[in-house]
Amino acid sequence: MCGIAAIFETPTSSDGPRDIEATLLEMLGKISHRGAAERFGERFIFSNAAIGTNRLPIVEREENNQPFIDKISGHAIIFNGEIYNLDELRLILLSQGVEFLGCSDTELVLRAYIHWGRSCLNRFNGIFAFIIYSPEDNTVFAARDRLGVKPLYWAQVGSVLYFASELKALIGLTNKTQDILPGYYWEDGRQKAYYLISESIERQLDCKSAVTKCNELLHLSVKRQVNTDLPVGVVFSGGLDSAIILYLANLYHNNVTAYTVGVAGSSDVIFAQRLCKELGIKIVVCDVERADLMQSIRAYIYVSEQFEPVDITDALTINAAFSRMKEDGIRIALSGDGSDELFAGYDFFQGVSDRRALQLHKVRNLYRTDLQRVDRMSMFNTVECRVPFLDKDLFDFIISLPMEFHVRDYFTKALLRDAFSLELPDYITRRPKMRMSEGSGIGGLIFDVLQSMNESLDNKPFPLEDDAVNNAALIFQELGFGLPTSRYKIQGLDYHSGGWTTSKTADVDKNLISHPTIQG
Repeated sequence: MCGIAAIFETPTSSDGPRDIEATLLEMLGKISHRGAAERFGERFIFSNAAIGTNRLPIVEREENNQPFIDKISGHAIIFNGEIYNLDELRLILLSQGVEFLGCSDTELVLRAYIHWGRSCLNRFNGIFAFIIYSPEDNTVFAARDRLGVKPLYWAQVGSVLYFASELKALIGLTNKTQDILPGYYWEDGRQKAYYLISESIERQLDCKSAVTKCNELLHLSVKRQVNTDLPVGVVFSGGLDSAIILYLANLYHNNVTAYTVGVAGSSDVIFAQRLCKELGIKIVVCDVERADLMQSIRAYIYVSEQFEPVDITDALTINAAFSRMKEDGIRIALSGDGSDELFAGYDFFQGVSDRRALQLHKVRNLYRTDLQRVDRMSMFNTVECRVPFLDKDLFDFIISLPMEFHVRDYFTKALLRDAFSLELPDYITRRPKMRMSEGSGIGGLIFDVLQSMNESLDNKPFPLEDDAVNNAALIFQELGFGLPTSRYKIQGLDYHSGGWTTSKTADVDKNLISHPTIQG
């Protein structure tokens, strides 16, 4: 896992930087947090290109140097991510005569591309963004994982191409950047899809069978993602999603710690401490630093590269967990992100007329909302965060199920609750969805501060929105980021007025705390 950056010029380019290596190092310097200090700026300079990484060693920690260059073909790769079916694919390639120098996923991705071409992308089960360069013909191939867990941006200035893991690496070069979209690859100046989320529904499977298979696939997903000799931290809110991840991580790994964010007495802390005590798992409770909050908000807008108040609030909250993990020497973390979107966990799913359309909207939007927040805040603390709910096999199965499996009676996420009803206590499986800020006790504090900021609102970026959104958007622009023409989140689909879920959840939480074995 790392941060990557690259510059590519045409042989006759007159638009490029005078010192391509210096420019590359400047780009990598802006994202130095994405790698270990001793692995900063690993790079290779070609006659018309410069590629480099800030590496966070996870797999083959001593030998997995980047960029990796194939001596026969001359192809070079820089890679950010993890391939969870690495061993399986390596055996297939070995059986087909492909030779390896080591066991890293960086080398695997390059060997797979050389052997299978772009079709290799459909074989990977993992999270990734990578760039492959061929100096022989000066061609570039870049790709991003199916749901956009790992980021990759690009920009063209004249005839020079720039790529980087974060937008801030491109500030000063241009503010006209583009995402490599989830499930897309970039080649010959154009993006093309190799994966699109299926809209078809599988109606032949009954709910009971779906519950069983969901349980099996989640066990397998977490087992894959904790296959490491390093200690593992789990972002644990005390809610259903993170409880499942924590329970399974502890089942398949012998060194797991829960990290919970919240003020003393908040519902998240109460639920988290109780479950950890029952499971015998170490828990660390982290509080959010409130000192000089106005200045902190500016910092988190820069770090997260987001302007939505909901996302800024969640970024500031979750940073407390990742910051403590960094202090504790944790490099690998797991979180429950993606579950509410995939399993219909938000209360919006109860009232909307077309639940399937809402589900697709939310999973397609993940890459620039929740997943971006998780990536930026974890990597800002040099922690790699994995998201087991978005495992390839699990996602493809769940996205094909009818919505009535997920929303039933008064419960959202019904299928997931049923899948772990025999493994987790009912005060967890029956706990309703609460936003991170609400359950931790932070509430609408960030919204209130953003609302009161004295930014110039004569020319509001979003004229129909409130001051909190526009103040955040103006700060986003002041920091050098290009603002999109419309918001990513929609009131009524992504957030309620005020930015959090309904107050009913707090009442249910109080009831579960008082009567933890309540049936109904």
